[in-house]
Amino acid sequence: ILVSGLASAAGSGTDFFKNFSGVGMTKRYFMKKFLSSFLLLTTTLFSLNLFWFNPVLADTARAVSYLQTQPLGDWSVMGLKAAGQSVDASQLPAISTSASDVTGYLAVEKRILALTAAGVDPTTGGQNLVAALKGWVRGGQIGDDQSLNDDTWGILALRSVNTPVDDQAISGSKQFLLQNQNADGGWSFGIGGTSDTNSTAITIIALIEAGVPAADQRVANALSYLRAT
Repeated sequence: ILVSGLASAAGSGTDFFKNFSGVGMTKRYFMKKFLSSFLLLTTTLFSLNLFWFNPVLADTARAVSYLQTQPLGDWSVMGLKAAGQSVDASQLPAISTSASDVTGYLAVEKRILALTAAGVDPTTGGQNLVAALKGWVRGGQIGDDQSLNDDTWGILALRSVNTPVDDQAISGSKQFLLQNQNADGGWSFGIGGTSDTNSTAITIIALIEAGVPAADQRVANALSYLRAT
């Protein structure tokens, strides 16, 4: 089930979002496909109990109703848009682009994904979030050089605005992630940490989106880790 779920999320080609770089493909279409793929992968992992908690099963309408009663956040924007709901992204709380730690980097990366999902250009509105993110490229990787999570989500955020895979921020972060894959095939939140299924699953998505073929041995090793965990 896990392998078929990942294969469906990755598509039939060797590039996770191969078709998104084509002429006429919009950011909104990219995010729709990304969110659908991400939710498919998440559902597959849930079905195998690969997260640390068991999900409460509920229909989509109830989940949407719940989100609509909560303060608007980046994850809820993405969830509501994936469910076909309208969202006013202007109601999102303000964030700072003067980040100096992993929490701040991730906040901007999530916001880029949320705005793109809502059809809002994350380079406008008084804050160029994409420029801020690219400004955190250091030594060929994004943000904290001991963290992997900011590289993973950074790749996804940049690809959501159609940044080419050969952009330094993406290509450097891709190599950084590959260089820090654990011996068991998985990834952790940071360098030297114990592999976990959450980090490994989203890193697979980011790497394939960054141009790593789905058939690459390092992806196969990551899948083996997920199957065995």
